[in-house]
Amino acid sequence: MNPTSLNSSTTILLAILSIIGNTYYWVTFVNRTHASARLSHHVHRTLRKLHFLGISAWPVAMILFWNRGTDGQLTPSAFSQQSVLMQTLMLITGSGSALLLIQTIRWQVSGKRCFERCIEKNTIPLPRDREGTDFRGEPEGLGKLFPWNEIWSPQLTRKTVCVPANAASENPSAHPLRILHLSDLHFDGTPGTDFYRQVFNYCATLDFDLIVLSGDLTDDSERVPLLAELLAPLLSKAPGTFILGNHDWRISPDAIRRKMMAAGWIDLGGRHQVLETPAGAVWLSGNESPWQHQTPTPPPRDSDCLKILISHTPDNISTAISQGYDLMLSGHTHGGQVVLPMFGPVYCPSTYGPRYASGLFRAGSLWMHVTRGLGGLHHLRWRCSPEVTILEVSRHHSSAPNR
Repeated sequence: MNPTSLNSSTTILLAILSIIGNTYYWVTFVNRTHASARLSHHVHRTLRKLHFLGISAWPVAMILFWNRGTDGQLTPSAFSQQSVLMQTLMLITGSGSALLLIQTIRWQVSGKRCFERCIEKNTIPLPRDREGTDFRGEPEGLGKLFPWNEIWSPQLTRKTVCVPANAASENPSAHPLRILHLSDLHFDGTPGTDFYRQVFNYCATLDFDLIVLSGDLTDDSERVPLLAELLAPLLSKAPGTFILGNHDWRISPDAIRRKMMAAGWIDLGGRHQVLETPAGAVWLSGNESPWQHQTPTPPPRDSDCLKILISHTPDNISTAISQGYDLMLSGHTHGGQVVLPMFGPVYCPSTYGPRYASGLFRAGSLWMHVTRGLGGLHHLRWRCSPEVTILEVSRHHSSAPNR
C-alpha cells in the first residue's frame, strides 16, 4: 500500500473520530449541566444552544483550518502536516470516541437489559378516530416534522421486584404492592388534553394499590386544576401521592402543591408518610433535591414497613442506598428521548449521563425504577415511547431467592 494513501486514510479516520468525540463531549456537557439546580432555566436553554453550535461548528472549523498544502486543494493530507493546534484539538476531541465506546459497551452489556426489563409491554389502546379532539396538541419543531415521533404512542409496562423483608417480620404480606408509577406529565398543551384523558381513563381500568407521581407535573400552573380533573378517576381506585420536579419548581411550586392537595393528592415533597395498603404498611418519602433543600426524615432501620423513596431525579440513588430504602421511584430523564441503535439513549439530564436513563436497576439491597415519563417539554421521542408502569413489589426473607 502506498504510504501516502495510508497516511491519508489514517487522517480521515482521525477526523471522523474527532467529529464523533466532539459530539460526545458536547452531549455529555449538556447532560451534566442540566442536572444542576444552580443554573437557571435561561442558562440551561443557552447551554443547549451552545452545545448545538459546538457540535456543528467543529467540522466546519476543521475544513476552514485544514492544511491544504502547496496546491491549495482540500485533500486528506497526512496528520503530521497539520498545525500543532489542529493536531492537539483532533486528539482531544478524538478521545471522546473512546469514552463513547465504553458507554456503548456498558449499554449493550447491562443498560439495555435494565431499560427493557419488564414482564409485559403493550401499547395503550387509544381511539383511532381523533378528528375534532385535542389529542395531539400543538407540537413544535421536530415534534411536528419528525415522521417517527412516538410521543403520541404511550406504552403500559408491567414490572416486578422482590425486596427483603425485615428479619423481625415473620409473615411478609403475600399480596404484592401494586404501584401505578407516573412521571413527567409536562401537562402544557402537547400532547393535548384528550391524550391525557384517554390515558388516565385507561389507567383507571387497571388494578393498583398506590399511585405515585414523581415530578414535573406541568409547565403551566394554571392548568393544574384541569390536570387534577383528568387524574380524578385514578383517585377513586387508590390513594395518590406526588412530589414536584425541576419544571414545577421553575414556575410556581406553592400553587401547584396547593391545587394538587385540594384535589385529594398527598404531598410528599421533603416529608414522609406511612400509608396502610393491602400489602401492609408503606413508608413513603419524597426527596425533591437538588431543587428543594428540605429532605425527608430517613426511615428507621428496624422498621417493618416497605420503605420507598420518591425522587424526581435518579441522581439521589446514593442517598436512597445510604438511608436504607428498599425502592426508589424516579423519572426526569425521559428515557433519553432519543435511543439510537447500538449506542442507546442520548439526552439524559443526570450527573450519571444515560446510565440510569430508564428501567429497573439494582444497587445492593435497593431497587430503583426510572420511568420514561408520559410527556415532555421537547415534543420528540424516537425508540423511546412514553410510559405508564404498574410495578409489583413483593417481599421475602433474606434466605428466599430474589428475582
